[in-house]
Amino acid sequence: MDSFNSVSDLADKFSKKLKDAKNYDYEKDTVRVFMNELRELCFELYDSSNLDEIKSICLDEYSVNTIGKIYESDLEKKSRSMMEFSEEWETLCRMRSSVEFFNVFVNKLGFSEDFLIDVGDADDGIIQGIHNNQSVDKNRVPSGVPITHWWWNGEIPEEG
Repeated sequence: MDSFNSVSDLADKFSKKLKDAKNYDYEKDTVRVFMNELRELCFELYDSSNLDEIKSICLDEYSVNTIGKIYESDLEKKSRSMMEFSEEWETLCRMRSSVEFFNVFVNKLGFSEDFLIDVGDADDGIIQGIHNNQSVDKNRVPSGVPITHWWWNGEIPEEG
């Protein structure tokens, strides 16, 4: 994984790669790499106030829309497969955190809610997994995971 000093650097690199995409498979790979790198960078930055730079990110509607379509599909597939392959629970938690950070950025960048990745079905799958005693070993939870990322600690939030 490349090292980025800022979310803005990461977004710039992603936008350039996406524009150079030759086909849909390359687009999907580019989106997946971006979301993984975004999540890891945010885990590093989250405890500090470094996320204020988000407003300077330059992602166009095409990029945001492409991320949303591809990653929402990936997340739903992964949450459905959890009923069969419990060893991938940590991967699902990582993907869900990627989406959470992405949705924060979409809000802060001023895009409409239409660009948010819908997590309803995925969260239903995560809740079902928690009810079936799925969890991540506490030693495997990455440092910097915000407490609001409830899927890591297995505590289902109360609705309200």
